[in-house]
Amino acid sequence: MSEDRHVEVSSQDSQNDEPVKDSAKENYGFSELELQIIDDESPPAFYDPFEVLETSKNLDRAAKAAVVIALLSFIPRALQFSESLNFLFSSMPFMTYFPVVTSFILAILVVGLQIIFTYYPLKALAQILKTLLEMEFNSRKAK
Repeated sequence: MSEDRHVEVSSQDSQNDEPVKDSAKENYGFSELELQIIDDESPPAFYDPFEVLETSKNLDRAAKAAVVIALLSFIPRALQFSESLNFLFSSMPFMTYFPVVTSFILAILVVGLQIIFTYYPLKALAQILKTLLEMEFNSRKAK
């Protein structure tokens, strides 16, 4: 089994593993500390640090995607709110702009709440994973 979990070596007799490791590290964009955790001489037995860091990066991407999806859903929600309020206020001709303004404000509130309830928990979970990984790495080095 290879010591570096993130690099697949094609043959066991390969003498020059360093260029493969460096190019793999650059492709993932990990920080220096994250690279130290991945390339540790005594890796943890119950999990793969590379997979934890990849999961953290995927959670960051999912948080950004959730914001984009919420923003894209703004227009249909605003139109739906506008149609509903136009129906409710159709008997009051002096309130022509009220449904439009109110639907716009309601749609912003709904999308804002959706972003708050999806983006921040995903970002927090990604940060918690990184923090726990770093704490475990530092505790093994302290021995």
